[in-house]
Amino acid sequence: MDNSTKDLTRQALDLPLDERVALVDALLASLDPSDPAITDAWRDEAEDRLDAYLRGELDAVPIGAALAKHLQR
Repeated sequence: MDNSTKDLTRQALDLPLDERVALVDALLASLDPSDPAITDAWRDEAEDRLDAYLRGELDAVPIGAALAKHLQR
């Protein structure tokens, strides 16, 4: 890491938490830009699943149970 990168890193670490989160999000997005069509499709799917849950058509599983099931593999 060169000195300018080290300086930039120190400056970033001095930012408030919310600004560091925004910076990390922007940096990660620049490495792997998302496809808007895929993002829209996932948003629509999440909204459809939430609506189905709220209508009582979809059961929920506690996060601990879901993680335990998938971490056992």
